[in-house]
Amino acid sequence: MRRALTFAAVACFLALAAQAEPRVSLIERIEADLARDKAFTKVEREKYLAEFRSRLGAYAFDVIKGHRSQAADVLMTVVTEGSFEKNEISRTVAVAAAAYVAVSRGAPAAAVEGIALYGFSKKLGADQIEALANGYRDLTNFGVPAGVAEDLIYNAACNDWETNVFNTLKWGLVQAAKAGFDCRDFSHYMIGHYLEGRSRPGAMVSQAMRAFRDASLAGKKPELPPYKSPILEKPAKPVPKAVPPPSKTDAGLPAAPAKILDVLDRSIRTFLGAPYVWGGRTRRGTDCSGFVQTVFAEAGIDLPRSSRKQWKSGGRVERGKLRKGDLVFFHTIAQRVSHVGIVTDPAKKRFAHASSSRGVVISDLKSRCYSARYAGARRVISR
Repeated sequence: MRRALTFAAVACFLALAAQAEPRVSLIERIEADLARDKAFTKVEREKYLAEFRSRLGAYAFDVIKGHRSQAADVLMTVVTEGSFEKNEISRTVAVAAAAYVAVSRGAPAAAVEGIALYGFSKKLGADQIEALANGYRDLTNFGVPAGVAEDLIYNAACNDWETNVFNTLKWGLVQAAKAGFDCRDFSHYMIGHYLEGRSRPGAMVSQAMRAFRDASLAGKKPELPPYKSPILEKPAKPVPKAVPPPSKTDAGLPAAPAKILDVLDRSIRTFLGAPYVWGGRTRRGTDCSGFVQTVFAEAGIDLPRSSRKQWKSGGRVERGKLRKGDLVFFHTIAQRVSHVGIVTDPAKKRFAHASSSRGVVISDLKSRCYSARYAGARRVISR
């Protein structure tokens, strides 16, 4: 009897606790996050809220918990990315709302976050973002390399493919993976020939499978069409010297004679204007960490691929002691480092980076949208 009463008491306590827990709606979460972000003025916050109320409809009243909390995180990340280069508020909200809907329906948050940023240059709805993100999950689950999956998504987003086209080519890649073919070569063959416009998607998959089966029986590789991927293309030069793990000083860092700084300058200049590409690292298209990695690779310095790993490289630098070539980092939500650039002019507080809304640009560290989200800097070369 006593045990039964104890269980009843615990159940009652849990029920009361659940009732006491505040229920936060999506629009309340957005309002709170905007208020915490000092990069926004009061007028800007009001404009964002008005746009979100108009755009989200019934989704504005979703209770934020579970996977919807992840969806709200992605939404605010898109808002921050859109505000970095003063993208139109209405466009930013349209992309952010579509990303939220896609994640709330079950699409993988990490993939949606990268794919949604294509929406700054292409009009992608929630259904398209969801289909591409779920396609990324399908591809990687069946053993297709992440870079190959990202390349197919890049082509679908930038070439305005219908969802049925993307899905047909996606399942073609899955067939290739199951058959043991080289997924990178198969994707190159399939996308390259499809972009020539000579075959429909289903016929293209059949042609690719036949070509790879015949080549396999003959013990050779099929002839590949002239297609270059901004994601799968390798950096222009080898990267012989790795940067040591984090330290508090310049000790042990690669030296940066004038020649290295000149190479950095030249690489950055030739990258300017390159469009944003999720997973990209070439002048055909790049994301922020891919841009940084390639620029330093061309100067003979090996950096990790992701901004979070780059944040752990080299030595810490105080904000007032920045030098040319230092890496500067920013956060988009919850103090998470997720954006990186390269100091080009420390006196004028200028840095180069790959913006998701405008591609590779030179920006001002003093600008409110960057200074309010500044996370810190790392020095990966010494003088």
